[in-house]
Amino acid sequence: MADVHETAEGWFRDPFGVHEDRWISGGRPTKLVRDGGVEGSDEPPPGPMPTLVSIPPPETAPDDTPSLDREMVDTAMETTTIYSPPS
Repeated sequence: MADVHETAEGWFRDPFGVHEDRWISGGRPTKLVRDGGVEGSDEPPPGPMPTLVSIPPPETAPDDTPSLDREMVDTAMETTTIYSPPS
């Protein structure tokens, strides 16, 4: 059975604490990092790999989120004029 570090793939909290997140590929840290949703590049520091911490999933919308009014969308689509410049 493979260790989680050997198979980890994706965004994880930066195990080195330098950035918010770091891309892990095949259980190894890469130079791809993310801070405040902005991706960048920064080689991982030398030394042993600390424990990985997964990123929590994004919050899901509550069940009472209003759904799209299909009739309103259909009406808008029927009354919308698409402009085509003359050829």
